[in-house]
Amino acid sequence: MPELLADPERNAIEDLEHEFEDAKVSVVEELNRIGDLEAMDSEFMKRFRETASRLARLVNQSLPLSFPPEASDEIRRTVIETMTEAEEVDEARPLEAADDLLIRLERVRHVLRDALDESLGVQDDDARQLGERLTSWLTGVPKREIAELVGVSTRTFQRFLQQGGPASNRMQLVARLVVILYRAWTPNGVLAWFRRPRPELDNSAPLDVLDNAEYEGALMTAVRRGRAGHGS
Repeated sequence: MPELLADPERNAIEDLEHEFEDAKVSVVEELNRIGDLEAMDSEFMKRFRETASRLARLVNQSLPLSFPPEASDEIRRTVIETMTEAEEVDEARPLEAADDLLIRLERVRHVLRDALDESLGVQDDDARQLGERLTSWLTGVPKREIAELVGVSTRTFQRFLQQGGPASNRMQLVARLVVILYRAWTPNGVLAWFRRPRPELDNSAPLDVLDNAEYEGALMTAVRRGRAGHGS
């Protein structure tokens, strides 16, 4: 399971997200100010390259060690692509370069936001804290149904809430899936997602493969698509 993002690390990622958003806004404002291709002189391209270089430094300085590795790889790959393009850009086609920069800035911002949204905000090996999170995210859902997702009896789940204990891999995985879905889906919609066969899971329902470690990556892919599709 990925490590928890501590508060200082969350703050660093939020600051980095704001930097990328500000850079995107600055590019848009400059494009609006320039207004036509002829006005895009060498100074514009210089600022373009400076922006790419500054964001690359920020990424190297700000991404915490606990940041999800696959997300970190995607961000660094995108920043490297941006820097490479900034050095090799065809100055006769500056609008195309600016459009590509905006797309990449938004891609990085979304990866940062996803990492923040997917952070559980509690110790991910503590059954009481995860149980409390699940009951708060799935408001109105009977505890027996949450216990079914976690793979324990209702009585055991109640004991977790009262006495705590170590959280199973399945409970941690369920929490990671629910934290992604609950902001976009109703509690009943989240439950329905777990029971609906998914093509990414060889047409199995998520509920049926939660104990199979081979499906963990596919489950995370499926849940992110579910969030993006908001009901697909």
